[in-house]
Amino acid sequence: LEADPWGDGWLFDVRLSDPEELNELLDPDEYLASMGE
Repeated sequence: LEADPWGDGWLFDVRLSDPEELNELLDPDEYLASMGE
């Protein structure tokens, strides 16, 4: 993607079956805490 975003690069669309699952994602501080930092 970085080398040729308009030619050989690719993107994708994610559609959630249950948007409420987004509430279970970690924020940056929670992620660092889970890594023991």
